[in-house]
Amino acid sequence: TALLIPGSAIVIYLGIYRLLDFGGIGNRPLLLLGVLTMVMGFQTVCIGMLGEVIIFVHARTLREYTVADVIRRDAPLPLETTLSIGRKLASALEAAHSRKTLHRDIKPQNVLIDQTGEPLITDFGLARLKGGPGITQDGMFLGTPNYASPEQCELRPVDERSDIYALGLLLFEMATGHRPFEADSASEALEMHRSAPPPDPRKIEPAIPPGLSRLILRCLAKDPADRPPSAAALREAVEALESR
Repeated sequence: TALLIPGSAIVIYLGIYRLLDFGGIGNRPLLLLGVLTMVMGFQTVCIGMLGEVIIFVHARTLREYTVADVIRRDAPLPLETTLSIGRKLASALEAAHSRKTLHRDIKPQNVLIDQTGEPLITDFGLARLKGGPGITQDGMFLGTPNYASPEQCELRPVDERSDIYALGLLLFEMATGHRPFEADSASEALEMHRSAPPPDPRKIEPAIPPGLSRLILRCLAKDPADRPPSAAALREAVEALESR
């Protein structure tokens, strides 16, 4: 079933099962994200999925850059911009997590900017339903080394707090213009995420408010129990900083 939301240029395909039966994956929908297709006469780009919902956005609504491009061009970003993007991404993760969907690859390159300047989390290619089967064998590293949580690096089970760690990395990079861990190799990056304490963002960019610095470092805690417990809690913390 296809649903075209009036005035939104968003096409949502509902209830797609056995889209691909690939290597015993079964009923889980699989996507080749970023591939242009035609849906109901509209040229669209598939930007992601939430559970059994696959989302396509009209290609003309997407700009030619990502948050990675914004960081490269403008970082450190103004405080208002950092908090606004952070709040909206936390809200997007809140929606995904409410459907028991973990992204597992949050990074600047996977956040598109739309025509109005709004951020869109894309590339749910590594996403999985919490507690459900993944798309790779157990014991295989999933993610991007520079944006992987300690539990991903150690091949341990992950939950919503792994995405929160990655969003903390993104907040750090937007606020300072640097990643907290600069490594020369993938293995070095994984080891730093496992064991190296993150630097205080204010030592890199003194203009960062203490409250934002504390929130970023809380997101980057090695123990998931020490991070904000949910994307909703992170969104509320960012909203509190915006209201000051």
